[in-house]
Amino acid sequence: MKKIVCLLVAINFCQVYAQGNFLFGSGVNSPTDMDIRGRYASKMSNAKAVDKVRGTPYMFENWNNNSEILTEDKKTYQIADLNYNVSSDMFAVKISTDSVFIFRPDYLKEVTINNRTFKKKLDVVSGLFNYYEVIATSEKGEILKRSRKTIRTGITNRLTMQREPDYYVLKEDYYYLNFDDESIQELPLKKKNVLKVLGSKSVQIKEYVSEHKLSVKDEEDLQQIFKFYDSL
Repeated sequence: MKKIVCLLVAINFCQVYAQGNFLFGSGVNSPTDMDIRGRYASKMSNAKAVDKVRGTPYMFENWNNNSEILTEDKKTYQIADLNYNVSSDMFAVKISTDSVFIFRPDYLKEVTINNRTFKKKLDVVSGLFNYYEVIATSEKGEILKRSRKTIRTGITNRLTMQREPDYYVLKEDYYYLNFDDESIQELPLKKKNVLKVLGSKSVQIKEYVSEHKLSVKDEEDLQQIFKFYDSL
């Protein structure tokens, strides 16, 4: 049975109810628990540096999301007010208007927010773990998307010498996860690249894509292509 965590935020306190010992907010059992699972922080911990930046480092503008987490010790919890900080590649729970609880990346194995699933995988190039969103799945592998947000400097008006505010820029890269050896390789969304990872069935896939006027650059079309692959 899945453990359920409900986060209810009031003006000056956060009270958490859970089935089991997994608690957040004022319910964290001890400093040790907090260190293992995550830490508290201001919603914008470096506010002075980012208070004039347009946009948000988070993926979802609304924090009222239906979410579920799978921990490394294979426990599942449903959590309210969860969001994904794309800039820091971390997940956070909104505790109050200006504070969040940030999960340690090594504690979370998989996260689902509003039916969008994010899996933690090792980047063999950097040697670091990153979160990837599952875009399309087949019996042989998955297409994953890695999102990142960086701050770009605002443009300076040469006449007034006034600089526009800095702003967040979203960058998205796609990868293919091979279930046979769990390897991940970057996969620019071009027809020839997608057909290559589909192997011996690529001829049928190519005909199917052409017949139904599908685009490998469209994520919904990719899902349809992978479903057809499994049906062959």
